[in-house]
Amino acid sequence: MSEPKTTTCPECEAVQPKTAPFCENCGFRMSSPKTMREPMMALTPERVAALQAASSEDGSGSGGESSRRPRRKMVAPGEKAPADNSSEDFPTAPVRESSHTLVEGLRAVSKEQVGQQKSPSAKEHPSSHGEAASPSVQSTPRATTRMAAPRPSGQLRLVVGSTLLGCLLIVGGLSWLHLQRQAEAQETPSFEAPRIVEIEEGHFRRGLADSAQGFIMLFCQRYHDNPGDSCDRDQLLAGEYPEQTVSMPAYRIDSGPVRNMDYDQCVDAGACEPVDFAGCDVWTPRGLQLGARVPQVLRQDDRPVVCVDRDRAQTYCKWRDGDLPSHNQWEKAARGRDAPIYPWGDYWEPDYAN
Repeated sequence: MSEPKTTTCPECEAVQPKTAPFCENCGFRMSSPKTMREPMMALTPERVAALQAASSEDGSGSGGESSRRPRRKMVAPGEKAPADNSSEDFPTAPVRESSHTLVEGLRAVSKEQVGQQKSPSAKEHPSSHGEAASPSVQSTPRATTRMAAPRPSGQLRLVVGSTLLGCLLIVGGLSWLHLQRQAEAQETPSFEAPRIVEIEEGHFRRGLADSAQGFIMLFCQRYHDNPGDSCDRDQLLAGEYPEQTVSMPAYRIDSGPVRNMDYDQCVDAGACEPVDFAGCDVWTPRGLQLGARVPQVLRQDDRPVVCVDRDRAQTYCKWRDGDLPSHNQWEKAARGRDAPIYPWGDYWEPDYAN
């Protein structure tokens, strides 16, 4: 019959392998350890009996006193240890009179030098008998170490100076440019009185050439947000497509826009209605502003008249014995016989535009 391979833990009655030293359920030790701690000695029954016999013999010889060994007595430096036979097992350690090791940075001082030195108070306050301080006693000045701020090198000063000078030049240039732009914005151009221009009889090309039409269509397709809806040829080039030749009779036209002072003459004559600046919609660089106040600069006498609808403009032209120009009259007067894209040519010149 073979031995069982499992056993029952007496602590928690859990079944586990017999060879396991601890219970896997509660940690209870199931078998004695095979090894012992290094500083301890195994106590066998024979050794326990020998220790008990030795303890009884020591107790009988000392009259019942404790069998512990006497403690080692403490001895002050320079004294000799008292003779004590009971402390032979614990000899007194020899007293070291002096040390030959010096702390780094300190100088060894002998007893003679200590006796010759005087206290600092004796040097500072001599005795009343006029005794001078001993010449052998000299005070050693202490070395004071101070951290001086590093001076900037010449190269560093040059770099810092160049940087500051560059910043000043940039700030000065930007300030001058800002002042120049403000001065240009405050300058209001003057509009001369329009003069009458004679347009000869003849023909002109109305609309845009194929190259100009293609450029406008390409630009619209590339940069417009909704090219499918806004880049239709008939809608985008209304009145400019297709290009055609138109014959025109001779006529006359004003060379410039009507000024406020010119329109005020019609108002003073009772033929025109006054300009309603309060109920006018203003066109600004941000778009058409409804209910915005008309800037004061647009109300000056030499500025082109604003806030006048088509009917009031027609009334003014009739008062001048004229009429509003038609599409063909306006385009022929602006483009001439060669019909460039702009009145001054085929290339955009921002300084030529009004």
